[in-house]
Amino acid sequence: MGGFYAMLLAQFAICSVLTLRSFSSWTAGVVVTFIGFVAWSAVWGIAAFLPNIVQQIGPSNDLFNFPKLLVAFGMIMTEMERRSLNATDAERRERQLGQQLSSFAGVTTRLLEGAEVNAICDEIARTITESGNFRRAAIVLTDDAGRMYVAGHSGLASIEVNELGDSVSRTSVDEIEKMVACSRPLGNNSVVAPKEVILSMPNVPSKETFEPNPNWKAGDVVLVPLLTCASYYLGGISLDDPKDTSRVVPEEMYAIEMLASHLGAAIEKASLQRKMVVREKLASVGQLVGGVAHELNNPLTVI
Repeated sequence: MGGFYAMLLAQFAICSVLTLRSFSSWTAGVVVTFIGFVAWSAVWGIAAFLPNIVQQIGPSNDLFNFPKLLVAFGMIMTEMERRSLNATDAERRERQLGQQLSSFAGVTTRLLEGAEVNAICDEIARTITESGNFRRAAIVLTDDAGRMYVAGHSGLASIEVNELGDSVSRTSVDEIEKMVACSRPLGNNSVVAPKEVILSMPNVPSKETFEPNPNWKAGDVVLVPLLTCASYYLGGISLDDPKDTSRVVPEEMYAIEMLASHLGAAIEKASLQRKMVVREKLASVGQLVGGVAHELNNPLTVI
């Protein structure tokens, strides 16, 4: 039986090592489980190499069952710690989401009150990076002539802003629509554009590196398109360099998507107001020309 006991010794020793490797932090539950596996492997080691001691103590002695109880108790503690950590993390995320919604509410109020969109785009981008999960944000819009430009940014260096502005000016809003069609949906109105798609689009690549995970890869970009009520593209909000890759999930995009919808409505409203002003001016000029023509026609008729 010596070889069999030695195999069990190795098995539980491996379990003790894997227990420490499986958890990022050594909590009380993890340490207790580790000690339990070490003690369990020690029991089989004594049985393999010191059988006389086992015979003296007695194979059925409850002392040999203590490591099993220690492992079970440690696993229960670890599970309770995990649930407590998840609850704390959920509470923290809910609090951050509330703060984000509160920050966005002020911006939304200013938009609905008729504030100039271009004047507050930098503030919108800064609010997104300060209260959200992304370190870099850029807002790209189209003017009345259909030309694209960078209306606001945050987290970008001056040279990066210039490079982005140059590349954006040489493209059209159709590129945003193509990017959305080729990307992975994230939220109700947002997508994750992979590196392969971004390379063919106007963008300033990030130099950040990330640990392998299913939510984010180096070079990815989150795009939130800005749409009119009729679903016409007006521009988009580009986000990258997440602070926590595990938070690149649909729930985290709710507040930003809501802000994007308000921003799109405000841009459409401002565009309609500008068109109405132009029409009123043209109508006034038409009335003036008509009046002048009438005043000239009277003496001309006499002549």
